[in-house]
Amino acid sequence: MYVYVSVLGYVLQVLQGLRMLAVQDEQFAVSGPMSEEDMANYLRPKLLGILHYFKSKLQRQEDDSMMALQSFTELIKILGAGNITPMKDKVIAILRLGLSLDEQYQRA
Repeated sequence: MYVYVSVLGYVLQVLQGLRMLAVQDEQFAVSGPMSEEDMANYLRPKLLGILHYFKSKLQRQEDDSMMALQSFTELIKILGAGNITPMKDKVIAILRLGLSLDEQYQRA
């Protein structure tokens, strides 16, 4: 339970940070509170770099890799199938890394 609450708090912090970046971005116009659709529109052009970050984070198998994996699942939810489908091969590769990471945690 503690880990889940900790991860949820971390995910909320990341989303709040992304919202702050989106509001400050002059190329992205948003008025009022950001919806998940607005967030998806903001992240779509940056998706390749985001996927690379998650892949490298999981490959290094650092202490916070499981937290990164759970953040990745939240990212997939926010972006939705329409944004994820063009990058499905990269997403599947990241999920496979996550699966191997989960298996290592279960053995430990």
